[in-house]
Amino acid sequence: MKVNNIEIKPLVLEIVEEAVKKDLFFAIDCLQGYRFGDKDFYQHPTQNLSLLCNQKPEDKYVGTDNLDECYIFFFNRKEAERLNKDVRNGEDEGDYDYEGWINWTNWNDGVERVADYTVNLDELINLSKVTDNWENKFEQLKKHL
Repeated sequence: MKVNNIEIKPLVLEIVEEAVKKDLFFAIDCLQGYRFGDKDFYQHPTQNLSLLCNQKPEDKYVGTDNLDECYIFFFNRKEAERLNKDVRNGEDEGDYDYEGWINWTNWNDGVERVADYTVNLDELINLSKVTDNWENKFEQLKKHL
C-alpha cells in the first residue's frame, strides 16, 4: 500500500524479505505436530516470497494468512536444500538445523504479531530494526488516512 509516498508492505513480508536478502530460506510450521521432513509440513524451506502471505487483492489465505498462529523458521541454503531433498525422496532425517524462528500470530495487530522470536535474529536480519521501521511507517500512514 502506498499513500503520500509512504509505502508499506505486510510486516511478515518485510521481515522475511530481510532473511531472503541474506540468502536464508523460510519454512512455515502450522503447529499441527508435523516434523520438518514430513510431506504434510505446511511450507517447506523456500525463498519464494509469494508463498509467505497475501500480497495482492486477489490472494486468499496464502501462507501465514491461512493460519491463526505459526512458526516461521529460517534455514541456511545448505540445510534448506538437504531438507527439501529429503522431502522429495520421502526421507526424514529428523535433525535439521535452523538459524532462528519467529512465533507469528494473526490475532494481534502490528508488531505484536511477532509474539516471540530467537534473539539471534536481531543480529542475523536486524529484526528489531525491521519491526521498528515498519511500525514508524505504519504510524505515518495512519496519519494520512
